[in-house]
Amino acid sequence: MLLVRAYLGSSTIHGIGLFAAELIPQGTRTWELTPPFDLILSSLEVQSLPGHARERFLHFAYHNSSDEYVLCWDDARFANHSNEPNTSFVAADVPYEYAIRDILAGEELTINYAQFDEDIARNAPAAFWLKHKGRSVGVSEIANHDRWRSSEAVRRRRATE
Repeated sequence: MLLVRAYLGSSTIHGIGLFAAELIPQGTRTWELTPPFDLILSSLEVQSLPGHARERFLHFAYHNSSDEYVLCWDDARFANHSNEPNTSFVAADVPYEYAIRDILAGEELTINYAQFDEDIARNAPAAFWLKHKGRSVGVSEIANHDRWRSSEAVRRRRATE
């Protein structure tokens, strides 16, 4: 669940992005896993969803290290990827994200997806991430890269196995 005031807007990174509604000081927790507000499903539960529902769920959910799928129910799911993000993920008993530097009002909140999504962490070659170091990369750009299998495709395959 988002712990800071934020809004959705047009992103220069990819489609819709999440933007700070006010200054977020360095060190501030920006998001925290909050069940049942954030939905957590097992692979079997995801597999049992009707095809269209599973597809939409997997588009926004991430695959955690416990082999579960997490869907952020609020606008946190619109945070875009960056190789130089302004937030960072901490895999604690209660996972959370925090601002790694001051984030100005109106600035897009970004995170490195490989920090928390097991499918991305396993399937994105280091060469691709290094090639794009220093600039943000949208999910569609990553998914279309010929040396990287889309995490969404991996999720769909896993959920139907």
